[in-house]
Amino acid sequence: MYPPFDVTFIGTLADGATTVEQTFTLDGTFGPQTFFFDDDFTDLLSVSWKQQGNIHTASSQWYQFDNIRLDEGRQAAVPEPATMLLFASGLLGLAGAYKKRKN
Repeated sequence: MYPPFDVTFIGTLADGATTVEQTFTLDGTFGPQTFFFDDDFTDLLSVSWKQQGNIHTASSQWYQFDNIRLDEGRQAAVPEPATMLLFASGLLGLAGAYKKRKN
């Protein structure tokens, strides 16, 4: 077991100019850990991280992060314009067919 150390995740927002940061303290044990990010970590272009402390200590030589993902449930789905156009044209077609059948 190694001593605890801090890792700061940096997210670059989609505008490319704004960054958000959040720091987590790793407990020094080997094995998977889960981090929950603030709501500021949405609409990201990229994510990176930096480790606090001396990189030459045993606790900071070996670490990796994978499966970094956002909780898609937090963001409302926005339909793309082509889908809305297709849906609207289908409704118009159904209305036209109904009107023609009625006459």
